[in-house]
Amino acid sequence: MGQVDLAVSVLGTTATQAMLFYTAPTDAPCIVEASDSPEYWPPIHDLDLLLFEGANSDDRGGSSVAGRQRTILIGTPFTEVGRGKTAYSRALQPDTL
Repeated sequence: MGQVDLAVSVLGTTATQAMLFYTAPTDAPCIVEASDSPEYWPPIHDLDLLLFEGANSDDRGGSSVAGRQRTILIGTPFTEVGRGKTAYSRALQPDTL
């Protein structure tokens, strides 16, 4: 189907997390992007596929999928070891959204 821009609702935020809701265009998992940059590169650590396997999919842990209705939690207040055995904070940084 290709890339589609969706209407996304912010359900809530904390200093380290954001809960988002949207209706996907298909039943298949969607790729989620967020970045501090208008070019969306580099992605925030929590959604960086190069750091964490499956990180940018809306069917990852912390998400709720009910058909095309999706709720995804972005950011966690934890540090996690990613690829290359390097530890990265998965928390959102100030002013990410």
